[in-house]
Amino acid sequence: MLMLVSELKGKVDHIVVLSHSGLQTDEKLANNVSGVDVILGGHSHDTIEAPKKFKYAYVSQAFEYGKALGQTNLLFYKGKLIGVNGFLYRDHATKQEDAAIRSIVDTYKNTTDSTLQQVIATIDVNLDGERANVRTKETNLGNLIADAMRQALQTDVALTNGGGIRASIPKGDVTRNHILTTLPFANTLVKVSMSGADLKKALEHGVRLYPEQNGGFPHVSGIRFTFDATKPAGSRITSVQINGQPLDETKTYTVATNDFIAKGGDGYDMFKSSTIEFDSGELLSTVVMNYLQSNKPIPTVEGRITVVNQ
Repeated sequence: MLMLVSELKGKVDHIVVLSHSGLQTDEKLANNVSGVDVILGGHSHDTIEAPKKFKYAYVSQAFEYGKALGQTNLLFYKGKLIGVNGFLYRDHATKQEDAAIRSIVDTYKNTTDSTLQQVIATIDVNLDGERANVRTKETNLGNLIADAMRQALQTDVALTNGGGIRASIPKGDVTRNHILTTLPFANTLVKVSMSGADLKKALEHGVRLYPEQNGGFPHVSGIRFTFDATKPAGSRITSVQINGQPLDETKTYTVATNDFIAKGGDGYDMFKSSTIEFDSGELLSTVVMNYLQSNKPIPTVEGRITVVNQ
């Protein structure tokens, strides 16, 4: 951010940052980066009723899921920014819909709904995608997604982040809407090659915050590993097997993951040094739909991840 601000110096009068990094990161920027005036934030779903001033910048965030609409005003006097204020609009029983806007929205919604409600498979178990579970432990849905990824690219293993799994899928008919609600991000399936040593580092990174909920918590296929929750972060992994064989830290493995992780998302920096063999361009949601339609057995929670000394 400091570099970007330096590049803009002399080219613009004021800098407003549109951020989706969470309040903690926004506060850090506001306290450490001179030259930024306002940060309009998101991701952590915090409610800031009026822009809050930190050392250098004001920070605002308008709750979540359209439940509030933020208005932030920048006040100038003779070309100089002299203050920032604002507030949150909220829905209320006294507010009336605009009929013209509703008509436009309904036209698109009706078309979209017919596509989203198409049944793509039928399952006989509930698939667990609850936030508190996919960010702390193995679930059958996490296993299924990882299996679908590994099968699609025929890799040694697969690893994906629990934070990318946003909802459970109930047993019965599964619609496109179920899958897109569970996997709402436009992540694509990527094949990388990496050393066993880096793969172990990835697992260490994924469980470093346990038992705290962590969007980077790993869901895996082709891997079974055990970690000791009482050990310091970075040295928790006690054993790793790759398709039934002990992990060889000197060996190169192929890994199916999503493009977010492949670029170092959720702090998986070790993936940055891996070799991207293939970016399928296929959405992860499509990969999972195809897997369900292939009638492959749905995995259980089968001990891919074991925690000792909890």
